[in-house]
Amino acid sequence: MYFANPWGLLGLLAIPLIIFIHLYQRRFPRLEVGGLHLWASDEQVQTAGMRRDRLPITRSLLLELLIALLLTALLAQPRISNLSTATHLVVVLDNSASMMASPVSAQSFRDRAVAEIESRVRDAGRNTRVSVILTGSRPTMLAGPAVRWSEAQPLLESWQPQDTQHGFAPAWDMASQLSDASGRMLFVTDDLRDYPGMPPQMETVSVGESLSNLAFETTRWSIDPDSLQASLYIRVRNHSDIPQTAELAGYVDGQEIFRQSSQVAARSSLPLSLKIPGGLGALDLAIESADDRLPTDSRIRLVEPGLRVVRVASALDAEHPANDVLQRLLKSTSNVSLMSDLNDAAFVFTALGQPISRKWSGDQWQLSIGPANQSETAREAAETTAGPFLVDVRNPLLEGVHLQGTIWTGYQELQSPLTPMISVGNKVLLGARSDTVHRSFELNIDLATSNFTDSPAFPVLLSNLIEGCRTTMPGLRRWNYRVNEPLQFELDAHQVDLTTDAPLTLRSDSVTRSIPRFNTVEIPPVKSTGVYEVVDGETMLGKFSVNFFDAAESDLSQLASGNRAATAEAESGFTLAETAPWLWMLLIGATMVLALLNWAGLRSASRGVAQA
Repeated sequence: MYFANPWGLLGLLAIPLIIFIHLYQRRFPRLEVGGLHLWASDEQVQTAGMRRDRLPITRSLLLELLIALLLTALLAQPRISNLSTATHLVVVLDNSASMMASPVSAQSFRDRAVAEIESRVRDAGRNTRVSVILTGSRPTMLAGPAVRWSEAQPLLESWQPQDTQHGFAPAWDMASQLSDASGRMLFVTDDLRDYPGMPPQMETVSVGESLSNLAFETTRWSIDPDSLQASLYIRVRNHSDIPQTAELAGYVDGQEIFRQSSQVAARSSLPLSLKIPGGLGALDLAIESADDRLPTDSRIRLVEPGLRVVRVASALDAEHPANDVLQRLLKSTSNVSLMSDLNDAAFVFTALGQPISRKWSGDQWQLSIGPANQSETAREAAETTAGPFLVDVRNPLLEGVHLQGTIWTGYQELQSPLTPMISVGNKVLLGARSDTVHRSFELNIDLATSNFTDSPAFPVLLSNLIEGCRTTMPGLRRWNYRVNEPLQFELDAHQVDLTTDAPLTLRSDSVTRSIPRFNTVEIPPVKSTGVYEVVDGETMLGKFSVNFFDAAESDLSQLASGNRAATAEAESGFTLAETAPWLWMLLIGATMVLALLNWAGLRSASRGVAQA
């Protein structure tokens, strides 16, 4: 036995105090009586004051001492070691989606993992405590720390692994901290490979086996803005060493709208392109094959995309050297509508230095193309360079813009306050203005004499700018996402009140959570598949789907079962922070009984004195 609160033993100081009170009693004062002959001659006569006498061993003294001992025991919290020692099983559970794979007519890997943990707990005994940690980029505690099996079992029964491939080291570190060298660590997974960085005290149990599998590798649903004809692009992957037949089916509200059977070569992908009608709203896709062993990657739901057409207008003169090339590029760019009215356009091309009369808003874009001064004298005095160019590679608008071999002609001194994007020396060739409400860029070049329009960099730059404008348009940027993919979109000031701090709501069949209300809404990566809605009160702002695409997790051919013992020994048990309930009840009950007996005895004695 030991004491959880040794400071409680200070209660033993009450024992000498009780003895002192009983040993030194205050005597009665002198009292004159008229019948002294009534007193016996051998009666002891006490004098007033305090002095030490022989300790009277009375029932009250004994009861008070016992009460002090029992109260001290309660304060010190005694522990009985043979009842308070238990096995602490710290389980790290692989939360990868491949754990949902199921062999033919057999338990899924997930069910095998739960059965393995239950068997370990049963063998360890009824006092076993369990901590269950789910792996992930941020590991989570599914059950624990150190809870009874009756608490952990329901949580394990509801566990549905669906995470993409990730490292296990963060979960192992959490397990090491929980075990604290006194718990048994167990890693349950579906792959028996050698994992670097695993704690030496951790045992590994693999419940997997090699399986063939067909999976969706990617999907894309697009709509032509002119014909409104919908196209569906699908790529199916065969993760096995033999050819497989993939039966691809599409459903709308449970009704089949197409079915196509295709042969997929071993270790290969099969691209498929289908024409489907518009206005479906949502589409369920399924790979139906006897050789498909993982439903997570062969059942997806897509939300029909909306149209995000960028309205483009040009204020360039017909004689401007950029006008012809711009018209050709814009006509070949998808989801772009050429406008004649500048006020209706989201993206406007203008000549550098040419003011235009219109009201701008924050989601509108402008590109002004040089030369800044179009007089013949100024154009002759302008500079020419072949580099080296300083390009802001961190700017997404310059992604894929490579200027090797470019002759940049006709750049002049600019007066606008600019943030450089492309520069040479101290001259800005392409910059973003910092003094406008809208997004305005200046291209300091004379396209009539430069070879910039003949290089791939020019159409890439224009495409990046138009796509940048598209991302700032209100509403969802996309409608179908992957698991663990972040999501951003702009709120429409005409649809949503941006002056209030009330959060928006993200909801699905399994998730409901709040989202901060900002002009640009950012939703953290979603880990659960399904269809989600973003709502503001009763107003739905957008609907999107999240599906599972991960080639590494879909490949089940390398999985295997087996055990790997720990390479270092850990202590077999730990001490529970609790004591036997019956001991607490016994101490409390005994204290109450003794207090009542002492009270009854003192009351009886006082009555006897009163009667005398």
